Amino acid sequence: MQLYWNFEMFASNKSQYVFKVEKAFEDAIETYYFELGKSDVLTILDTDFTNKNDSLSGVQFLNKNPLKEMSTFFKKNSNTESIDFREIIDSSQTENNFLLVTGKSAMDDNVLAELKFNNITVTQTRDSIDFKLLRKITDSIFLKEKIKSIYNVLHYKKDTIFGSDIVLTNKTGLIEYSSTSNYIPNLQNLELEFNNTEKQAFFKSLTGIILSLILSLGILFSIYYLIKTINKQKQLSKIKDDFISNITHEFKTPIATVSAAIEALGSFNVIQDKEKTNTYLTISNQQLKKLDVMVEKLLETSALDENNVKLNKHVVDIVPLIEKLLTKYELITNTKEFKLNTNVSSLKLKVDSFYFSSAISNLLDNAEKYGGRKIEIKITQNVNSTNISIRDNGNSLNQTDSSYIFDKFSRKATGNNHDAAGSGIGLYFSKKVVEKHGGTITLKVMEDFTEFIITI
Repeated sequence: MQLYWNFEMFASNKSQYVFKVEKAFEDAIETYYFELGKSDVLTILDTDFTNKNDSLSGVQFLNKNPLKEMSTFFKKNSNTESIDFREIIDSSQTENNFLLVTGKSAMDDNVLAELKFNNITVTQTRDSIDFKLLRKITDSIFLKEKIKSIYNVLHYKKDTIFGSDIVLTNKTGLIEYSSTSNYIPNLQNLELEFNNTEKQAFFKSLTGIILSLILSLGILFSIYYLIKTINKQKQLSKIKDDFISNITHEFKTPIATVSAAIEALGSFNVIQDKEKTNTYLTISNQQLKKLDVMVEKLLETSALDENNVKLNKHVVDIVPLIEKLLTKYELITNTKEFKLNTNVSSLKLKVDSFYFSSAISNLLDNAEKYGGRKIEIKITQNVNSTNISIRDNGNSLNQTDSSYIFDKFSRKATGNNHDAAGSGIGLYFSKKVVEKHGGTITLKVMEDFTEFIITI
């Protein structure tokens, strides 16, 4: 719609510009012939029509260069009302702007008496065009009308070019206009060829085109934003459903385990079989602690979202803190290899030890569940920052995952079809905690390893 409107506006402006040029050319022709009239008018003066014996005394030329010849003097016949000149008798007075002519006084007086003129004005008709004067007048009018076209002028006589003023030799794309002025003699015509119609129409339409473009871009941006918002809402809804499915599974497993242990305790003599009783109680206690940890993580994540968490920062040596976490995971699993690589034996940072260790623990938990068999933590102290990277030799993630992997409730798989259990808030929690400490966390995915890098 906007494209069609712009095209129509451009076509309209082009038509208006062409009309403007044509009108300016007509005005130039009118002015041109008016200027010629000032030099081509002859006025017959000092004639006394009351005395029949007087003769025509003189003809005054307003032009400084009078005509060199006149073919006839005044004569009147029965078929016409026109007055012609006879041959010039004496042209010696032309330098004084007078041309003396004589004739039969009776004929002269009778003609003038019939015309009832005291003074007679006669105009000269020219066959040629003074192109220099015409261009000067046309340029002046074009400048006044703010017309910026280059043009040619052609003078035709009976469809044949009699004279021309050519500036544009390449006539490709030129607009041709044939004058309809009444000032041009019969069987003659003046034609104008001009360019820049598209350029001038474009500049005139530029404001409208820009506004249209802004409006179109605004509409496209609105549509894009709307689609993006809808997709984001769909994604959030999907993530929410995924989270509910996962968290339900995570909660049901320990609850079912505790229920089975309690049911087993009721099926035998608890007092006599103390060993079995302690086993079931230990299992129940572990599962209840697991439930407590999951609930605590959810509450902490919610608090981080609302910025209600106040970090209790103090100076902590993070090397032994991370060593303790590695020892914990080595005890949990015997299928993974954990390694600490650091260029310092002690590195003290001002952090909240509880939240910071939880963030590192979540990254280790993610590597243990989804990563490769070898897991390495590398601590590097730089001049202005400290890097802590957790790398594994797995390839379960790709570069596309880095755009959403830190989103809340986001997981690699869909629904509860995962290789390992999880709530989808661990990486989100780690990112929030690191940002609270003024740091950043990024994901680096290569063909043979996956690496999370904390910079603080």
